[in-house]
Amino acid sequence: MNQVANNARWLAIAQIIRLGIQLLSVTIVARILSPEYYGIVALSSAVMAFINLFKDLGIGASLVQTKVLSQAHKNTAFVISFFMSVLLMVIVLVGAPFIANYYHEADLKWILIIVSLGFPISSFGIVPTSLMEREGRFKQLAMIEAITNFIAFVMTLTLALTGFGVYSLVLPSLLVLPFSQFWLLKINTWRPSFKASKESMNTMFGFSANLTGFNLINFFSRNLDVFIVGKLLGTIALGLYSTAMKLMLMPLQTITYVSNRALFPVLSQLQHDEIAFKNTYFNALTYVSLITFPMMLGLWSCREAFVQSIYGNKWLGLTDLLNWLCLTGVLQSINSTTGTVFMSKGKTYTLFKLGFYSAILQITAFYFGSQYDINVMCEFYFIANIFIVITHFALVIRLVNASGSELMDRLKPAIVSSSLMLLIATIIELLSDNFHNSFLTLMLQVLIGATAYLISLRVMFPNAWTLLLSSLKIKIPRLKTS
Repeated sequence: MNQVANNARWLAIAQIIRLGIQLLSVTIVARILSPEYYGIVALSSAVMAFINLFKDLGIGASLVQTKVLSQAHKNTAFVISFFMSVLLMVIVLVGAPFIANYYHEADLKWILIIVSLGFPISSFGIVPTSLMEREGRFKQLAMIEAITNFIAFVMTLTLALTGFGVYSLVLPSLLVLPFSQFWLLKINTWRPSFKASKESMNTMFGFSANLTGFNLINFFSRNLDVFIVGKLLGTIALGLYSTAMKLMLMPLQTITYVSNRALFPVLSQLQHDEIAFKNTYFNALTYVSLITFPMMLGLWSCREAFVQSIYGNKWLGLTDLLNWLCLTGVLQSINSTTGTVFMSKGKTYTLFKLGFYSAILQITAFYFGSQYDINVMCEFYFIANIFIVITHFALVIRLVNASGSELMDRLKPAIVSSSLMLLIATIIELLSDNFHNSFLTLMLQVLIGATAYLISLRVMFPNAWTLLLSSLKIKIPRLKTS
């Protein structure tokens, strides 16, 4: 557990910095640029997310998971990722005009071209990053990520203020990429080599093929909504929708990202120790729920005041979209941890099948919900995620030799305390007409709601209270089970 805690500590620092930068960007850059620009970038992000699935074909994860790692494995992983990156760059360069014409957005062509130029450069960092994660060198990774994110933000703000418009949202990522990749190579002893091994390729293929298949299916299930909204309702509506989705995904990009990335190499080492594996995973799951549940339910209760205070009146369309997406975020925040269990156990084929099942439910929700409007689509999306979470955890508790009651015991403190916080924040929202100030309403909801949450944990769930205090120091201690 000390290794998980140490990994998580530095990842959390990097994510906190990243989150702070994102909030700065929201409060400053989003007031300079229009929602339409964010809609165009959302379209490009969906395209690039698809392309990124094939950049290393899951080879990076296989370097972390494999028990014995040779030089041939490392070199083969680099060769695969480099040549795939070059091939994908060419595909995007050729296809960009057609994609832009399909969506009737001329700027989209140049945005796709700009982002694709970074593919070959980024391939040089895949192996070093995987090796550092395998070795637990998260402090150095956190430093690189934090500094590059800050530099990119400064560039974004500068470009936005000087009239670069939508390009200010994509150019910084390309400009900082050579810097980050050079830094990764400098602090590692491994150097790129084009000597691939057929034996190593065959060894990695079984793990990575199923993982890539899962990621591919997961991509379509998660991004079909972007294509539907972008095509049928236009970039302005997509800008609102994609921004709401980013808010919903924020816990996954912060807390669960930290937990899963720190947990994967440790669980991979514990895959044959059932007791230690189960305790380590359940401790991490408890930690995730204690942070993400109040975040998402708190945002749900204060969504109107939040949008008015942070984004401004031109973004009021976010309020209705957050209604169902926040609830979906609660489910996805804990469900995202299940993939780490299957990957660390080498059960990527099971993960692939689960991805296919989830995709069917999500695509069905998107299709039938889109026949009405975006809000109904979000509602159907939430319902689909209920079935997905039930199925994933049914398999997880069987794999780790646990029971449903053990799972609920770990989630109970977050559920009960968050519900109390939600009730109090909702009451403040109902009284908000007396304040005549959205920012004051937001502050009252956050401060009083958070206080109620903490008091509830302290009084009713002392073990969870201890865990939360430890999590503030980015530690995941072993809990006593009742």
